[in-house]
Amino acid sequence: MRFHLPHRALVAFILMFAAAQSFSQVHKLMQDRSLRSSSVTIKYRLFMPKNYDKSKKYPLTVTMHGVGERGSNNTSQVDLEDLVSTWIADDIQEKNPHFVMGPQCPSDLYWGGVATAAVHSIIDSLKREFSIDTNRLYAVGLSMGARGVFNLLEERPGYFAAALACAGAGNNNAADKIMRTPLWAFHAAGDGVVNVSGTRSMVEAIENASKKTANVITFVRFVSESWTPSPGLNTYSDAIRNGTDPVTMVAKNPSGISYDSLKRAVEGGADYLYSEATGGDHRTGWMIAFHHPLVPQWLFSKTKELPTEVKSLRVVQKKTAPTTSLQVFPYFSGEVHQQLYTLQGRKAAAETIQSGRRYSSPVITVLP
Repeated sequence: MRFHLPHRALVAFILMFAAAQSFSQVHKLMQDRSLRSSSVTIKYRLFMPKNYDKSKKYPLTVTMHGVGERGSNNTSQVDLEDLVSTWIADDIQEKNPHFVMGPQCPSDLYWGGVATAAVHSIIDSLKREFSIDTNRLYAVGLSMGARGVFNLLEERPGYFAAALACAGAGNNNAADKIMRTPLWAFHAAGDGVVNVSGTRSMVEAIENASKKTANVITFVRFVSESWTPSPGLNTYSDAIRNGTDPVTMVAKNPSGISYDSLKRAVEGGADYLYSEATGGDHRTGWMIAFHHPLVPQWLFSKTKELPTEVKSLRVVQKKTAPTTSLQVFPYFSGEVHQQLYTLQGRKAAAETIQSGRRYSSPVITVLP
């Protein structure tokens, strides 16, 4: 029996087949590895940056998959759409060459407890084996993997430079630990698998926990219009793959702040952001993240590197005495106490900065 497909249908079929093929090839670009911890064996895939040079330091991105990719084949967790392919793409690697590690949770476990402990062990082993920039470790997860990301942040507060959590939920009681890592969270209001309240409540919990510290956190919130999925298809992802401008997708009919305002916030170093799509479905929660034009820029700008960068230094001549004004931008994961001294050894200024965010100090006037 022969089937005669209309030209458009044939083209659509070829496009869908090509997309599926592109996903299935991801694991072939990564090393097949495993690590045995005290209580569990975790398989994982590792992508090495092109022309790896051990004399240089490279960031590491850890990708945490959802419940459907659990198992032991060591392929499905990295072939999952866009979770890994986003970070190994040529354009991203050219700008930000980095390692990508995709662990696979065993079928009888979830991301937490011994499973996330094993992920930490893998990271530690990679740090010993390769030239990893420990100031630029990133965690990215979707669905159950978003919970895994929150668990990683809870277990090692301030350890990662930044994290993306998409369409998931976490332990709100651990917000005081989770908030020590810059976070961009994503969710779709129409998610029927993991209710959007999971991310909304975490955002609120972090903001409330921060009120007990010197640095109160306020998430930059951005809401964009979504699309109603059709059976078996997500119109958002279909539109992306058919060439629709990603900016158009994430900025369509925004309520609240404008896309330009969001862009300025990212470029200005915002550490805490929450993006929500109206309507949509479970997949929308990570499609709006992995196709977001600002996400790579935001993620790879985050670092825990010290010492501080001096933003400005100027001498102001006055009738009485010259003064020097400084504005510093430290990156850190722990508390920092900075002191400025004159050349004569006299303390001119002192300031304690709490952990948990990229901090811009006020201008400090230093008297001679």
